Amino acid sequence: MLKKFVVLLVIGGVLTGCSDKLDETTEELNKKDEVALSTTKNMIADSDSTANIEEYLNDMQKFKENIYIELKAMEALSQKMADNPLIIEDKEFVSRVTGIAKEVRDNYKFIKEMDVPDELLNYHSRMLEVFKELELGANLYEKGSLEKNAETVLESSRHFVVAVNLLDSATTELNTIYKASDDEIYDFMVQSYNGLTNNGENYIPEIHDGQVSKLASEKYGISEEEADRIYIQKEMSR
Repeated sequence: MLKKFVVLLVIGGVLTGCSDKLDETTEELNKKDEVALSTTKNMIADSDSTANIEEYLNDMQKFKENIYIELKAMEALSQKMADNPLIIEDKEFVSRVTGIAKEVRDNYKFIKEMDVPDELLNYHSRMLEVFKELELGANLYEKGSLEKNAETVLESSRHFVVAVNLLDSATTELNTIYKASDDEIYDFMVQSYNGLTNNGENYIPEIHDGQVSKLASEKYGISEEEADRIYIQKEMSR
């Protein structure tokens, strides 16, 4: 809305300038019109770019959240296999593993086909490395399960460790480009509280405080302690 208002001011200023100088040549007026049109197009492009960046970051955040979910799921399955190696012969166990592996592959394919804002091309290339390692690990995980080979399944963990380290690096890269304001982080935490607690009706501090801090930490690449500080500071200043 602000950008549109600025565009209107620019156009209005140009028209006012034209009416004040009726003795200017047609060529000069045409040049002014070209400048105004160029300025307007640039502002619209800036607005579109901002919208594209926000859309991209929102989509990528969902994929990042899925990474943690998938890794935790595979960690739980690995623990079950460590406790009982014969479980890899269980059809339900194999079905769960192959389902996770397929989800990782599908996510990687989608990310490779995403439209990426120019400002985030380097970040995106880092995220592609993350999902490449995840896919390699997931494929090994699936292969080991289908072949009932515990060593192959455990070998996949190496790729998952690499993926997590790359994800940290990508988050650092993103923070150098896009740093959210305290207000944005606070608003996100408020919305998270509302969603998790049904607008406060089911609020349990011991449970929800940690959950919200973790969500903010993962979304914005800050520590949970920093998220807590921002939320408390904003609450006290209301």
